[in-house]
Amino acid sequence: MLPRSPGRAPFTAPMLPGVSPAQTGARFCPPRGRQRRDTFGNRARVVWCDFSGGHGTVNAAVSTDGSHWTSLGTIASVAGANAFFPEAAVASDGTVSVTFDALTAPPAASPWQTGVQTYDNYYVQARDPAAGFTVPLRISTAASNPDGSSYNSLEEQFIGDYIGIVDSGSTAYVIWTDARAATRCVAADAYRNDLYAGLSPVAPNPDQSYAVSFGNTDSELAAVPLG
Repeated sequence: MLPRSPGRAPFTAPMLPGVSPAQTGARFCPPRGRQRRDTFGNRARVVWCDFSGGHGTVNAAVSTDGSHWTSLGTIASVAGANAFFPEAAVASDGTVSVTFDALTAPPAASPWQTGVQTYDNYYVQARDPAAGFTVPLRISTAASNPDGSSYNSLEEQFIGDYIGIVDSGSTAYVIWTDARAATRCVAADAYRNDLYAGLSPVAPNPDQSYAVSFGNTDSELAAVPLG
């Protein structure tokens, strides 16, 4: 966080509002924080993904001045899955709503296993965050396999960090990247595995090796009642 006082005063030194150092080394849990300020009580809130306990969770903190933060601890956790890409919104009545994706955890013996893990989108909310958030609600109606999408170079899976949430009236609107309609490409997987092994493979020809639905990710939208 880089809080700044009114006028022309410079920004303060960067600070971490309760973020665990382990966050930056999280597997399947990219370090990503999102801050929102609400007019109800004039408070700033930040959410991030934490992997300090070996399991990806969503954590949060709150501040009234941007310099002094109170940790809310873990606000969302999905059994058997690691949370990533959290986003927050604040309604006019102070209700805090959070959306995030969660990827099924790989086996301990194969932490970088690909092609098998899938993710879903989830939602939690709290009228009084200090009193705790609701149990994660699965929003997506079908799981997504990130292996169905890729960088143009094919060197890595890629779904983008396209996720967002906004509160309006009595409804939270959630949008996320969904890959349920995307198809894996065995040739792309083999190409990546050769790269990881230190070889110099030739990328497969998309006109010959891919299904038309490879890379077919979509933006899904859902409306969730507040309260």
